[in-house]
Amino acid sequence: ARFESELAKQSAVLRASLQERSVARTVETTEARKLNIQLLALQSESLMRDDELRECTEELSSEVACAEAARAELRERERENRDEVDALREVCELSKEYKTELAVVRATTLAGDV
Repeated sequence: ARFESELAKQSAVLRASLQERSVARTVETTEARKLNIQLLALQSESLMRDDELRECTEELSSEVACAEAARAELRERERENRDEVDALREVCELSKEYKTELAVVRATTLAGDV
């Protein structure tokens, strides 16, 4: 009877120990699942931010391309404006020469009339 009583005590102790281990494993598994869920949430957030970053990069690239095109157009306009200014200067110079020649012709004409 004593042997059976001792055996029953040891059996109860072993069952309690197994139950504690089972509870501990359940807690560990639950914690691991929580951590996995948090990790998945962080990965999802990271992917969303990557998408946002990619969109921003594409927008910036597009804006840079537009700015470069506008800059090239401005350079072309500046060149055209310089060409027009040069042409106007040449016209002014020719006009001065014409006025000088006209004055000489008038003076000569007036001198011949006198």
